[in-house]
Amino acid sequence: MMLQTSPELQATPASSNPPNITASPQPSLNGTGGSSSNDSWPFPEIPVRLMSRGDLLAQGGAVRALGRDKLLRIRQQSSVNLDVDALAQSMETDDDLLTDAQNLRLMFKCQSLVMFDNATGTPAAAAAAAAAPALIKDEVFSLSSNPGASKKILLDFDGATVSGTWWNTKKSPIIYAKAYDKDNDPESFNQAELQDMKDIWRAVSEDYAPFDVDVTTKDPGDAALLGSGVRIIIGGSSADWYGSAAGGVAWVGSFGTENPAFIWPALLGPFKVKYVADAASHETGHTLGLLHDGNSKTSYYAGHGNWAPIMGVSYAKPVTQFDKGEYPDSNNQQDDFAVINKFLPLLPQKFGSSTASATLLPGSGIVSGVISNQGQADFFSFTAKGGSSTLTADVAAAAGGMNIADLNVKMMLYDVHGSVITSDNPSADNEQGLGASITSQLTANAVYYVSIAGVGSGSFQTDGYSSYGSRGRYTLGVTNIVDGRNPTTDPVDCTGVWECAPCSTCSNGRRSCTFRVTSQGNGRPCAADNGQTKSTECAPKCSNNPPGGGGDASSMSVASLKIQKQQTNGRVRCRAAAVVRNGAKAALADAVVIGRWSGVTAAMASDVSIITSTVGVATASSRTVVGSSCTFTVSNVYLAGHTFVKTPATLTKTLRW
Repeated sequence: MMLQTSPELQATPASSNPPNITASPQPSLNGTGGSSSNDSWPFPEIPVRLMSRGDLLAQGGAVRALGRDKLLRIRQQSSVNLDVDALAQSMETDDDLLTDAQNLRLMFKCQSLVMFDNATGTPAAAAAAAAAPALIKDEVFSLSSNPGASKKILLDFDGATVSGTWWNTKKSPIIYAKAYDKDNDPESFNQAELQDMKDIWRAVSEDYAPFDVDVTTKDPGDAALLGSGVRIIIGGSSADWYGSAAGGVAWVGSFGTENPAFIWPALLGPFKVKYVADAASHETGHTLGLLHDGNSKTSYYAGHGNWAPIMGVSYAKPVTQFDKGEYPDSNNQQDDFAVINKFLPLLPQKFGSSTASATLLPGSGIVSGVISNQGQADFFSFTAKGGSSTLTADVAAAAGGMNIADLNVKMMLYDVHGSVITSDNPSADNEQGLGASITSQLTANAVYYVSIAGVGSGSFQTDGYSSYGSRGRYTLGVTNIVDGRNPTTDPVDCTGVWECAPCSTCSNGRRSCTFRVTSQGNGRPCAADNGQTKSTECAPKCSNNPPGGGGDASSMSVASLKIQKQQTNGRVRCRAAAVVRNGAKAALADAVVIGRWSGVTAAMASDVSIITSTVGVATASSRTVVGSSCTFTVSNVYLAGHTFVKTPATLTKTLRW
């Protein structure tokens, strides 16, 4: 296939005459500033040509071509933490870094990320996928790595209609980005596609685990991302609308604006999970102000040993991390975590930092945590039952047959006095080698401590990496310990829920409930063990279902669905409100409503997951609407102990104007 180049988004060839550059007023990052020859066009026009390194060199270099004042403004708008001379050097040496000299911003077209090897994945990954239970689309499109975080990285797999962004021009006011589609059926997702999406989400989530950010597949809408998130659109090929071959494109420092980044899986393998996930983390890094990690020979360093930087090209290495230019001949000394920290805060240490402040392990002996800072060590205490105990520290499990862990664990076991008994840090740089395991004979009723830290491997100057990027999630498990929980008096700090049988099962005023643990929290005991059952009174939960009538309180339905049109700064969105009630007409709180925006002339079709309030109302906003209608459809409603009864008349609503 011959790729047709879109002139608005491509660089001027180095051999052509460079354009005359005149500065326009500095645009705001949300794309509403700048100038245009047509006053009715509300967004800054992408210049006819973006300047390549060849254009800059033809005018004597970036400083001479643009001047220091403009470079300072480019540096500020792109959130690049380099001085002017270092930034100018990157602009003059990176073939894939383009300069919008009119609006003073930077864009990456990552052509060197394109890779074709037609690999079909490892046999182990294929076997694991075949043995795995069937994936449900609604669940795959509701994944969240940190649901409580206010910052969002949305991995958007179901296609997009993009308008009103820096990507759009008068010639291309609307961009129709394709969905993640391997079988040429864009209207549905098969099991292989859903598994890819889940694996890609897990890999990107691990790269950004040290930050207080939610990597999610659940679309919160453009309004929710503005100022606090970024949309990473994953699907199709650069030939669909962009033009020249690229694995992905992104505006530098565009996090929090309405300007998405694009990943094109058809040019990554094609559709190889490792490549797509690495490219997604890479382009997200650009939106957070990161430049390419290269050396004197290339703009994309491919790594050494088993390691490569995320902002290079990391496809061939099992360990990929953010870095600060420690490897030999690095041409980029950006401190990646410090740069990203301007947009995303690092997670604080959750557990004790020494034997004196060690966190007591729960009775299960299992706890999960995150190493988010270089030099951090999490300490835990426990009392041994006596005899052999095994301590394991597992990192993030493989996804799609590839290691996705960034954290290389060193685990240390201490006695009650804080003296080291033993430690473990395997040398292999894979999922098993990045974790750690200790088996030791321990004294009955004696107190011990265990610490978890992120470390490097080998020498970062030759074949390894330092502890700088060794951060991420872990799960610690210790066997044969004394259960010190007191469920009656100890505070409950885990996350769990009692799931009770429907009210229709009530017998003699009681029904059965089962406790399900969803997270161990910070090590405090749960109210009950996972799977523990109890008999509980039906009242008051079932009091709205009196004998002899009044409806079944265990059933639920969408009682009403309404849509309103909202207009702000010339943009139109729709807002849907669904009311969920039980069979006795009582409002239901905490019900999860799965819905979908659609419509040929409305904003792109997208799935949303929303939760009802205390009065049973769940609301969702669409993306920017292009046209004069929008449709919202409820596909399912979930609430423990309730059965969703579909009422067709209230499941779909269309608003036209």
